[in-house]
Amino acid sequence: MWREIVAIYQLRPDELRILEDACRHVDLVDRLEADVASGELKVAGSKDQEVAHPLLQELRASRLLVKQLFAQLELPDSPERGVAKAGEASWKARHAARARWDRSVG
Repeated sequence: MWREIVAIYQLRPDELRILEDACRHVDLVDRLEADVASGELKVAGSKDQEVAHPLLQELRASRLLVKQLFAQLELPDSPERGVAKAGEASWKARHAARARWDRSVG
């Protein structure tokens, strides 16, 4: 996953760190899924009652974290859309700065 993404997109150092974390958690999700698949979904609790396997909660949390990390990267569907998105953001930033300048001068 890392190689595919860095081959397509130019990422800043902070984005590379987020991508690294996301990829590590994808690997963790795979391991958790394998562990859950090889065992029972319910285990004995502290008082011998049936409870959900504790890895299920960790799996849900890890999947959510992966989703949040990738959302934080804001990778476009295609590199071309990323260039357009960056250009649009730059235009919006310039427009907002100009509006602030006009208000402070006037």
